[in-house]
Amino acid sequence: MLRWSGTAFYMVSMILTTLNIFPLNLVFGFIGGFLWCLVGWISYNDKALVIVEAASAIIYLSGIVLWAIK
Repeated sequence: MLRWSGTAFYMVSMILTTLNIFPLNLVFGFIGGFLWCLVGWISYNDKALVIVEAASAIIYLSGIVLWAIK
């Protein structure tokens, strides 16, 4: 369930980015990255997946924070 939810959030984020709907695209990307980070940690114990998805979530979160403080 987490895999499909994370994938759906990433897909919506990509669509929102294509449509230039900002910052909602960042919110969906953050949630997708966070969910996939959980999948890598809980389901697979895959350190590479955890690292890449945690980095993705942090990058998206940074964009959200920068948008919020402007």
